[in-house]
Amino acid sequence: IEPSVILNNRYQIIKPLAKSPHRRTYLAKDHHRFDELCVIKELIDLTELSDDRQIQFKQEAQILYQLKHPQ
Repeated sequence: IEPSVILNNRYQIIKPLAKSPHRRTYLAKDHHRFDELCVIKELIDLTELSDDRQIQFKQEAQILYQLKHPQ
């Protein structure tokens, strides 16, 4: 994702933070929260991951969802 791209009419990418074969993270501004900074995680082709790694990603998503944090 290129800097300045806006995702979901909300998150404006500022710069990439990290990259691995199966995910990338970006620093972004949340236009629905007064341009507060946040991190966007992009998952790439989960079909190539082992079953254990897919389970780990799903568990991470569930934990983050349960935090009920605005970001």
